[in-house]
Amino acid sequence: MDKPAQFQKHSLESLRFESECLQMASRSRNPDLQAHFIRMARHWNRLAMVALGEHTIENFRAAETVTI
Repeated sequence: MDKPAQFQKHSLESLRFESECLQMASRSRNPDLQAHFIRMARHWNRLAMVALGEHTIENFRAAETVTI
């Protein structure tokens, strides 16, 4: 699997985990657990954005190489 596909796969997995954490937060009646799941959702979202950023950088580098 090439790097852009790996970054995209990682990003999608992270977004899925974010969604699951948000669902668990909404189902929980315990405020401490809700806060925990929301923190975890933010963490997974940040990881997804990093992976997307890396994917964008890789695409830019690939395009730069082709145009030179």
